[in-house]
Amino acid sequence: MEDRFGFQRFVDEIHAASDEGGLVGAASRMADRMGYRWIAYLSMTDAQEHEITSTYAPPWVEHYFANNYEQIDPCVLASREQSQPFRWGSLGPPIEIPENVLRLYDDARSYGIRAGITIPILGPSGRWSAFTMATDESETEALARQTDYLTSMMTMMALQFHARLLITAPRFSAETRPKLLTDVQARCLQAVANGEPMKVAAHELGLTHRTVIHHLNMARKRLGAKNITHTVKTAFHLGLIK
Repeated sequence: MEDRFGFQRFVDEIHAASDEGGLVGAASRMADRMGYRWIAYLSMTDAQEHEITSTYAPPWVEHYFANNYEQIDPCVLASREQSQPFRWGSLGPPIEIPENVLRLYDDARSYGIRAGITIPILGPSGRWSAFTMATDESETEALARQTDYLTSMMTMMALQFHARLLITAPRFSAETRPKLLTDVQARCLQAVANGEPMKVAAHELGLTHRTVIHHLNMARKRLGAKNITHTVKTAFHLGLIK
């Protein structure tokens, strides 16, 4: 894949980073090369427990959680329910919007946050994460340059960042944090990467053909991929398969 934004440089930097600050710095530089001003990584549970690291202004982060905006933020709610990256703007969709959500949009705009893209990272046991890149551009400007290639690169970036953060930053690395893939999902993907026919892979794994397809689709959803080929490429870049 063409490397227009220095993705390999980003990978090298986060693997060389020894702490959370180093990871955030590498992600921030990568986001800047993609045309985004801020990055944020939010990890949450169904019990509303959260951890965040970001380059947003600290007063905005404090204001956001002081007003419990994480409980009504459409981006956070969407991240809990879907696995595909999604674009957003501070104006919201052309529908009737609750007053508290409008206040969230207004407050975000006051800090310059107007549009962005969020990559959901789903996990088990009611835990999920969201990696966001945001800009002070207008929604129209931001969406105009958001190509499929850029979205694909952002997805791989988010998953790389997520994997390294769980290893490097103690507050994100509790044993309850989810693995990106289950062992069975990784084994099924590895079989596909090795070029094994599906029936052969199923026999070697001791699974039915239908079960292998199920695990491949679950892996695709977890990695936010478009198809199985994309899933294999993403898993390879993350070091989940060889």
